Amino acid sequence: MICREEWTPEDYRVDVWEDHEISWPVGKLVGARNDDVIPGNLIFLFFAQTQNAFPGIYGVGIITRYSPRRGEITFRLCPPSNYLKINPLWDDNVKQVINHIRGRFTQGTM
Repeated sequence: MICREEWTPEDYRVDVWEDHEISWPVGKLVGARNDDVIPGNLIFLFFAQTQNAFPGIYGVGIITRYSPRRGEITFRLCPPSNYLKINPLWDDNVKQVINHIRGRFTQGTM
C-alpha cells in the first residue's frame, strides 16, 4: 500500500479498531490473474517505504470479495492484525522477503 494523504497508516488503524470490512482500490495486478484473487485467500497488508516514516506489514486479511470491473478488493482482518496495526513488522529480513515477492516489479504495492 502506498501512503497517501487520503490513506495513511493512521487511517488504516482506525478501520482496524472499528472492525470494518475494508474495501481497497486495486490497480493493475502484476504477476497474478484476476481469477487468482478469490474469496478466502489471504492478503498481507504492507505499507511501502515511499513517503512513509513507518513502513512494514500492518496486518493479515481474508479476501471476502474482489471486483476487477470496479477495481476493488474487500477483506476482513484477522490476527495478528490488531497487534501489527501499532507495531508493524519491519526489519531487513521483512524488506528482503517483500522485495522477493515483488520480484521485478519493485513498485508493486498490493
